[in-house]
Amino acid sequence: MPRPSAADWSLRRITAADEAFLRALYASTREDEEPIKHWPKPHRDHFLAQQYAAQTTHYAQAYAGAERSIVMLGKRPIGRLIVHLNGNDRRIVDISILSEFRGRGLGESILRQTLATAEAAGQSVSLHVIEGNPAFRLYTRLGFTILRKVPPDRLLLEWRAAS
Repeated sequence: MPRPSAADWSLRRITAADEAFLRALYASTREDEEPIKHWPKPHRDHFLAQQYAAQTTHYAQAYAGAERSIVMLGKRPIGRLIVHLNGNDRRIVDISILSEFRGRGLGESILRQTLATAEAAGQSVSLHVIEGNPAFRLYTRLGFTILRKVPPDRLLLEWRAAS
């Protein structure tokens, strides 16, 4: 499949009907983690359901009012984007893409659109990333810099438009 352009994907608001997709998306983001990937399927499924519920509750409390969107490729949901506006900062709370669609430039395209929106509004963009996450290379290539380490294993990154 050729690399998608901005015209190939779109965002739409998350609805209650997206719950099953969001659970599956969350599980796909953790499918290769040790030791989870070696657990019996019922244990893994139960654990991931609990973790998804905890994340959903945390995001709702910590980022009330955030823009919660499903990433669509044509008519197919393939990801999620949560962006929280706090003053002059657009915090990317979550950007997730189904595993079979990763590595095709969709995340970069979504990030570039988010950065362009922020630049037009005179805003910065921030996000957290786990140390060692392969997406870190993409973030730095797009101009994100490390603001600080957030123990135990996260980095807070920030992007600012060139003056």
